[in-house]
Amino acid sequence: MDDSIGTLRPEASQGFTMRLNADGTVNLQLDCNRANGTWSHVASESGDSGSFSFGPLAATRALCSPPNFDERVVRDSEYVRSYLLRDGRLYLGLMADAGIYVWETTTAD
Repeated sequence: MDDSIGTLRPEASQGFTMRLNADGTVNLQLDCNRANGTWSHVASESGDSGSFSFGPLAATRALCSPPNFDERVVRDSEYVRSYLLRDGRLYLGLMADAGIYVWETTTAD
């Protein structure tokens, strides 16, 4: 991981949610944009980690207020290779130690 980049966080007013559906589809709200696609995983023996990947994501292209973190999430989705579930968070690791996306889990509506 390149520590010179540091930690990037969306603004509190931006809405970023990800729903991983049991049928292998994913729906994302990324600030003012949306994305849909597929996902898959292979769990380790413990079940709290393993391999993870997204299929191609179809995303809207509205011009959200800067910074445009939404574009980065869609671009990086093809490089997600692993996951870890810990302390109510889903950590998605990018290949070649390029970074980790952290999503807080919530209960379904």
